[in-house]
Formats: sequence, C-alpha cells, structure tokens
Amino acid sequence: MRLPRPRFANALAGSSDAPYRWPNATVVYSIDGSFNSSELGFINGAMREFERYTCVRFRRRRQDAGEMAYVSIDNTDAGCWSDVGRGSGRTFVNLQPGCANSLTTPVHELMHTLGFYHEHNRLDRDQYVTVLYGNMIHDDSLQSNFELVNPANTTTFNVPYDLGSIMHYKRNAFSLRPSELDTMHPRVRWEGEIGQGQTLTWYDALLINIMYCEVPVPVEPLPVPSRWIPAKAYGIKDRFRIRRMHRADGKG
Repeated sequence: MRLPRPRFANALAGSSDAPYRWPNATVVYSIDGSFNSSELGFINGAMREFERYTCVRFRRRRQDAGEMAYVSIDNTDAGCWSDVGRGSGRTFVNLQPGCANSLTTPVHELMHTLGFYHEHNRLDRDQYVTVLYGNMIHDDSLQSNFELVNPANTTTFNVPYDLGSIMHYKRNAFSLRPSELDTMHPRVRWEGEIGQGQTLTWYDALLINIMYCEVPVPVEPLPVPSRWIPAKAYGIKDRFRIRRMHRADGKG
C-alpha cells in the first residue's frame, strides 16, 4: 500500500491550503488504465455518488486545453491507493485488478483526491477507538497507517468522529490473524461493524460540502453517530436546515 502525499489530513484548514483543493469543486481526471466495462461502471458510479450528495463534479481531462493538474486513474499491480488532494501536476489513483469490483474502493480513493485522509488518523481518534498494535502485522509501513495527523494543517470542521465513514478502516485491518484478532475496538456505542460502509456516509458528505460547497461549519456540536448513516440522508432540505441551525451570526 502506498501512503498518500503528506500534505494534509482529514480536511484542509486555512486559505494557505487552498491550492490543494480542486478549483470550483471540479475534479479533472483521466482514465489511464485498461479497465473492463464493469470496472469502468463502478469508477463512474463512484463519481456519481459524490455528484449526487455534494457540489463536487468530475470532468474528463481535455488534453488540448493544456490541463496539467488532474487525477490519473490507473490499474497497475501496485495495490489500491491514492495521493491526497490536488497537486500541481498529476494526482495518482491506482485501482489494481480487484479494487474496482464495487463502489467502495473507488469512492474511498476518490475521497482521498479531494483532500481527506483516513478517519482513524484524526487527532481525536483515541477517544473513539482503541488501536491494538500488538495484533498487527509487524511492519512499520503498515502500522504507519494509524499515525495521527499533524494538527498544524488539519481540521475536522467540527464534524464528529464517524466509525462508519468510507474513510475508516475495518476492525481487523492489517491483523496478524484477521479471523481471530481485531486491530481496532470501538470505545463508544456502535451498532454493526466499523469501516463497513459501501459508500459515503452522511458525515462524509457533510465534510465535503463544508470544504467545497459553502455549507457552514457547525457551531454547535453534532451527535456522534452510533450506526452507519448513508449519505442519502443528506439531501437538499437537510443542507439548508444545517445552514439555518448553525449560522455563526445568530441570524439563522
């Protein structure tokens, strides 16, 4: 597994990080791998998930327009991984054979390209999850996937920790014996498995809409979810309800 570029985690913070966001909430991409029709269907379906629940749009790269900053989606035998956020040139997403057999991995990797690290890298992670390093494969490159983010260039946008996030690992990630040993245990009430979501959750969509779509940061704390809440719960009416409830000027 390739680690993303260490630019920022969970979400960008501050105007100084603006160059790493996609301008006008539009991700320019190119399909550079040899995918079959089923895999292409899931990749395109993953893009539609973002377009359905956020203002983010995906657009094919126009080579004749000289577009230098874009997402290159390939399928080499190098694993399932993505760089994080927009770079000055190509941002790489790799979906080796087997990675694009459902929506899950393409959605996960494309959320990396928007500027998000894993949910379990959040600074407040240890309040919600116990990481069992002793049950993991003894490989520093794998265990580094559980390092907490740098607080200097990250923010949670006041959105609570989500054990169901598409960006959260499963409870047995990198386990020595996956069928027997967990590597993460919830410390809060949670119904079902962690990190088992098939696509965006309500809070995943909220984070993206705050970062890209002018939805305001919540002023009052939102409830920590205790189960998987799909993004379809986050509709237009909900978006404007959040605007009314959490305007900082007190007029909403």
